[in-house]
Amino acid sequence: MNRRYQLRVCELLEVDARQRLLAILSRPAGEPRSLWDQVKREPKRSTVPQFKDFLDHLHWLQQQNVAASAFAEIPEAKIRQFAAEARLLDLTSLNDMPERKRLTLAGALILKQVARALDDVTDMFIRQVNKMHHKAEEALMQYQVAHTDRTDALIAVLREITLAYKAEGSREERLALIETLLEKDADQILAQCMAHEAVAGSNHLSFLPLFYSGRRSTLFLFLESVSLVSTTQDRVLLDAIAFLLAHKGLHSKWLAASHAPLSEDDRGSLNPLDLSFVADKWWPLVTGNKDRGAVVGRIDRRYFELCVFSNVMLELKPATFVSLVATNSAITAKSWCRRMNSSAESRFTANRRAFPWRDHCLLPGFVGS
Repeated sequence: MNRRYQLRVCELLEVDARQRLLAILSRPAGEPRSLWDQVKREPKRSTVPQFKDFLDHLHWLQQQNVAASAFAEIPEAKIRQFAAEARLLDLTSLNDMPERKRLTLAGALILKQVARALDDVTDMFIRQVNKMHHKAEEALMQYQVAHTDRTDALIAVLREITLAYKAEGSREERLALIETLLEKDADQILAQCMAHEAVAGSNHLSFLPLFYSGRRSTLFLFLESVSLVSTTQDRVLLDAIAFLLAHKGLHSKWLAASHAPLSEDDRGSLNPLDLSFVADKWWPLVTGNKDRGAVVGRIDRRYFELCVFSNVMLELKPATFVSLVATNSAITAKSWCRRMNSSAESRFTANRRAFPWRDHCLLPGFVGS
């Protein structure tokens, strides 16, 4: 049975794909390591430099995944078996085998390594965004402790104003007393109130920019490397991602909340950006306005980027994503969902979870695949 599958894979391999696999299974003269060693590489610690480095490795693996279409007719259990066998073999042992077998084993391992690499960079993305939020939460706690005296002072001012309001005397006399309390420090009190309001309700989001600049390019690289496809017609978050990527090169504080037409029918007009995915805690930061019913003409670029990255992380974190590892083959998204759901190796399942923009599932494939 294995022989029949191997013959079928080799029969479906194109000439260029065969040559690419054979090149991977050879060791260049004078080189201590082969491309086969690179195929079997595993990720290191989830630091920002390692994240970027492994994204580059994912790109390289995708370029080597030339045999994906040849496995379209092979059962998933067999692909896993071939890949597991290949993972245990060094280059010498692999090249001692008949060509049909070594090409099949090599192609199967590359196919599974692409899927694992996608899982790995997804984990790294989740960890990096989570780390930003954790650091922002710690910064909020430190801020609250450091400004306890200021909060107490504001409460004391509020107490004095309330007592003045309740004091005996005419309305004009009470108003004059309140004015006396405020006239010297009104601007400072207002500034302190606005600063306190920004973190009211333990909202740590305003501290996120402090931990963003060193991660921005790598988080963008992740979205550029992984092509997200919705399983429904709902495109709100996908459109937000497209808008974000289109404005990657801009560094102004504000962006116009409109985008170019997405279809031929809308050519010549600008469409308002759909911000329905933005949660209430994010809304004032992203739009500069507390009123969700107000027309949004511009958005804060940094907070919009952070909001999109955070929403993508929330989509990934509950396993709402499926690894679409062979988008350039005859294997359809539907069949891959079925395969990945039945695979004990995969962490990701095509489940459904309620989000502000409707129930849906996104499939990450690969740019250029």
